[in-house]
Amino acid sequence: MPEHANGSPASPVEISDRLEQALFEIRRIIAGQDAMLERVLVCLLAQGHLLIEGVPGLAKTLTIKTTAGVLGGSFGRVQFTPDLVPSDLVYPHRTGETYAVTYNPAHRWFYLREMTREEALLLKCYDSKTDGRARFAPHTAFNDPTAPVDALPRESIELRALVFHA
Repeated sequence: MPEHANGSPASPVEISDRLEQALFEIRRIIAGQDAMLERVLVCLLAQGHLLIEGVPGLAKTLTIKTTAGVLGGSFGRVQFTPDLVPSDLVYPHRTGETYAVTYNPAHRWFYLREMTREEALLLKCYDSKTDGRARFAPHTAFNDPTAPVDALPRESIELRALVFHA
């Protein structure tokens, strides 16, 4: 239930007035999406989850950013990308899930050649933050066709760690 700064509950009339004011402010930025705006606010009031789907150009992201700004909230999203597809990660006694990367000519891959045994490459492959930073970092390995036939085999250690910090 919405409340005043002093903790006392707001009356239904005050809540209605706040919603009307919020809708007015949001509609100053988002035009022609009244049904969606009302559903967004209903979802927020119900403390629910919201999935907004639609073709590009319907102001989905702008709607949520604007609503968050008007209501004093924060914005985050999970962006669907056809570049990442769910894939099984099979272990001897269980099956997990990971993502596989599909081909996209816009991808930029970096190849670090001639690394020595003393060098290491650390990849942060996942971040749980939803503040706009990259959440996933696709990576891969391959057999280098230019490597000498007698080259030592590639070695890698995969370490999974959970890091908590304030």
